[in-house]
Amino acid sequence: MPGDSLRGGFTRINWNTVGLKDGPYGMRALAACTGDLAAIPVCLHIIQGRIEREPRYLVSLPQPSDGVYQLGDEISFTFNKNINCDKVFQATAPPLVQNNVGLFDATSNQLIDVAITCFENKITPGSDFQQ
Repeated sequence: MPGDSLRGGFTRINWNTVGLKDGPYGMRALAACTGDLAAIPVCLHIIQGRIEREPRYLVSLPQPSDGVYQLGDEISFTFNKNINCDKVFQATAPPLVQNNVGLFDATSNQLIDVAITCFENKITPGSDFQQ
């Protein structure tokens, strides 16, 4: 939630994450009330989150590494970390949008209708591709 949309009475706390490794974390707020409830602190539920400072990047050349598809070659690209496969989907047609994956004919620039497979850190467009 953007800080400027908080109503009065809320306090923004900057969380100093220096020294914390990238990975999953749980955070819980402790509310200190005033008035009749001042003696009863309230713990809110744990909110799960993840710190990731290192972006994903390709660990090698996309396959086929020579850039030329020959029958039987795998077409794929592999990242240094697992990716969220739920956010990777097959391109449909221009204009392309972020997170689309498509296999294009290099001579005509036409999108080829193929299945997109995603597992852990690897995306394979065209596992069903037949030349």
